[in-house]
Amino acid sequence: MNTKEKKSSSLFDNIFITIFVSLSLLFNIITPKMFQDLGFNIFNNPYNLLIFYFWNILFGYKATLVLFSFFPKRSINKLEKLTSIPKVALLYLTKDDALYEPLNQLINQNYTNYDIFVLDDSENVSYSMFLDQFPYKKIRRKDKKGYKAGNINNWLNQFGLNYKYFIVLDSDSFIPHNYIEEMLKYSEYYENNNVAIFQSKLTAYESKNLLSKYQQLLLQLNQYFFEIIANRITTMQNWGHNILVRTDAIMDCGGFNEEFIGEDVATTFDLIEIGWLCRFVDIPSWENVTVSLEAFTKRNVRIFLSNFQILIKGKWSISVFHKIFLFMSIFPTIVMILTLPLLFYFIWFFPISINNFECKLLNIYFEPLLIVWGYTIFLLFFDFPLYKKANYSLYDFCIVKFTGITLMIHLIVPILLKIKNVLIYNKLIFEVTQKDNTIERTKFIYIFPSILIFLFLVAGVIFNPVTLLFNAHWLIIFFLSFFMLLIIEKETKTYIKA
Repeated sequence: MNTKEKKSSSLFDNIFITIFVSLSLLFNIITPKMFQDLGFNIFNNPYNLLIFYFWNILFGYKATLVLFSFFPKRSINKLEKLTSIPKVALLYLTKDDALYEPLNQLINQNYTNYDIFVLDDSENVSYSMFLDQFPYKKIRRKDKKGYKAGNINNWLNQFGLNYKYFIVLDSDSFIPHNYIEEMLKYSEYYENNNVAIFQSKLTAYESKNLLSKYQQLLLQLNQYFFEIIANRITTMQNWGHNILVRTDAIMDCGGFNEEFIGEDVATTFDLIEIGWLCRFVDIPSWENVTVSLEAFTKRNVRIFLSNFQILIKGKWSISVFHKIFLFMSIFPTIVMILTLPLLFYFIWFFPISINNFECKLLNIYFEPLLIVWGYTIFLLFFDFPLYKKANYSLYDFCIVKFTGITLMIHLIVPILLKIKNVLIYNKLIFEVTQKDNTIERTKFIYIFPSILIFLFLVAGVIFNPVTLLFNAHWLIIFFLSFFMLLIIEKETKTYIKA
């Protein structure tokens, strides 16, 4: 990274963080006074106060995203036409989840100087036999050390010196026939010789049910936002697949990082420590999104723990922007995990009755009104403008909002169970996200915790009915989420059965 580019990127990082912190503080200064002027004493209840400040942090972050969504998209320069044909390796990574269509399309590239490798970590013999029908070179290893990162590093050690670039594809990745040629137009451009990883634009291949539609829409929003910021910040955090990698750069930092389950983000930070960047390019590529609740749960629990692990154990001297960006990716789940025990306490054990209210009538309804007010402001002024700029319809927006809160609540227990296992065994395990063709039926354990939480809350209200005055909004949310989860589960069973 040249000095001018480094200063510009650092400035953008700092501006983003300054605006985020300033807006969060501004909301925390203005809104308490506003509520107190209306007769609410928000400081008499730590539960209300906790939720209040959490909301304002989210307001600040969302408002910052909305402001930056008005920036024009930024691309990096590229060649009009390739002047050389460097040797490229196309790596298809799989572990008991290979798919016919993604494999079959690998050979259709219009580029001439490339080889195809299948890096097969499968333990199921039937998958290995399935892969053997394709005329590609298979690389198999006896141990599975380092998971995905170790699989790529094993190939690098054997073949890396023979290729100037390699492309990493997951088992469900799809690329257009001109993918290699178009990606090389960026990597071969002289101004980009300090870029180690070129991340192509990801799109969901198709949506088959409500769950996959939700993921498709989220991916659409993420890609829209990265088209704006990815080439402005110091470096983008690549997603580990559908990427073109400069071989000498990745070998310069010792290969892909095997210490963290999020090898993609960890490797990004390894690279920038020695001066290599990751950049976003507007070349389309596709991936399947999960249809089953089981696959979705495993994938998102892994992402949560991956980002949490990098935040806690990472030793890189990365910018505050990257730390904030990682933290905000897990913050809503952390908020839910912290507030759920308090919700249980207020429903089951908080000693209230009609005759012993210790606050004014208005204060009884402070928290419900805060949530309604907050979420309305959140939707109208922050969320909806951002989604509108990403070309969402009102219907799409509603799908994302209702499904999102359902899935956030649903993920609490699986995340807590995984954290418990980590604390007991002191080890994080990389779990491959099962593809939908490998799932015969969704295990009941993936829906049972959400049912249990809902029933526990309902029983608490029966036991202590006055809590409805305080917690009706939460119970409505959990009630709607419970039925939304049943709809998702029913659609999943229908798809898997078909």
